[in-house]
Amino acid sequence: MFCNKQQIKLQVWVGQNFTNDYGYGRINAYKAIQPPTAPQNLTYTIVSNHPLLSWNANTEFDVVRYDIYRDLGDGSTKIGSSTTTSYNDYDLYISSSNPYFAFYYVTAVDLTNLESSGSNILRVWYNGLQKERSEIAQLPKDPTLYQNYPNPFNPITIVKYSLPVEQFVSIKLYNSLGQEISTIVEGVKQEGFYQESFNASKLPSGIYFYKMITGTTIQTQKMILQK
Repeated sequence: MFCNKQQIKLQVWVGQNFTNDYGYGRINAYKAIQPPTAPQNLTYTIVSNHPLLSWNANTEFDVVRYDIYRDLGDGSTKIGSSTTTSYNDYDLYISSSNPYFAFYYVTAVDLTNLESSGSNILRVWYNGLQKERSEIAQLPKDPTLYQNYPNPFNPITIVKYSLPVEQFVSIKLYNSLGQEISTIVEGVKQEGFYQESFNASKLPSGIYFYKMITGTTIQTQKMILQK
């Protein structure tokens, strides 16, 4: 079947702009520019005196992560990312008496780094910031990369690290051949303890290494994916 001499525009999620001539017709394909839809039903539960946020998964197949934003009254800032539909905020401490409140919302980010609008805004009452209570005193003197948990895992594991001062940090995943597979963390972070949820559902079973690089140290740990 041949097309008449007319242009047909197709929206696709991969590929670059290109033009091909086929006999009597021409087809132009364009990269989609539509961001993901906003995550739905953001809520929380209290786990060990900290809020555990959760939300519904997006239906778009090209969503690769969710970014979490928090507002303590001085404007919203991104506090972390998750490849799953949950996030623990260990900065906020919740007790029986909670005079302060924080606002959260979550966005979805796709393969082309397009970000959705925010989810519903969630208000959480809390007692204070955990790092103001005990975290700073317990921080190691040097940046530290901890063993992931669980390990072995399938397919989700938690990568933890700590920073004694604000600095740039990069954590990347490599296969047993030393080839870079994924970026787990990259950016400037304040002092504190951090955890990142890593989803290896698209990777084959095997031994992987994750390396943390800061301005003062390079550390590597091994993780085992068993499917």
